[in-house]
Amino acid sequence: MKERGLVIIITGKAGAGKSTLAEIFKGMGFEVVDVDHVAHEVLEEKKDDLVSIFGPVIVGKSGEVNREALGRIVFRDKNQLEVLERVVHPILVEKLKDIINSRKGHIVLDVAIPHKLGLFPYADFSIVVESSPEKIKERLQQKGWSTEKIESVLKNQEREVLEGKYFILSNNGTFEELREGLFKILKQEGIIYETGGSI
Repeated sequence: MKERGLVIIITGKAGAGKSTLAEIFKGMGFEVVDVDHVAHEVLEEKKDDLVSIFGPVIVGKSGEVNREALGRIVFRDKNQLEVLERVVHPILVEKLKDIINSRKGHIVLDVAIPHKLGLFPYADFSIVVESSPEKIKERLQQKGWSTEKIESVLKNQEREVLEGKYFILSNNGTFEELREGLFKILKQEGIIYETGGSI
């Protein structure tokens, strides 16, 4: 590993293959941070505030924030989504800054909305995973998503606003093709050798 590790953002729409790419990075020994998981922690920390805003309907039987119930509220109303973001995003960004600053090697941020969180300035480069609408629907159906949920999510997903240095990685083929596409980018950036081993 280099003395100062790189910060790499991977992003893309639901069903495009972002999580699959994250798994490939993990298999190569990179530290991968699932920003969605960190956001869940913030939801729990701000649960009382969120209940006062959105009502007790967002609390599940276990006492934790029911993300599906919260999602149904905010994805129907952009104003409600903006309210949620104002509560969650500042704390989420601070947590991510701490994670980035404490890294020892290369770190990969698996994140759906890097532009909204203002994360691009912290990254050396970004990789955007793209797939055709047909492939995305097929993958989400395989995950058990209903047609209604798929259509709702795809409708609400904005095209990523990109900043800084980035690569577009197509994922309409096989796992091996996605892996080779990633290797090509990392070789180009001097991060891995021909064998795929990290520097």
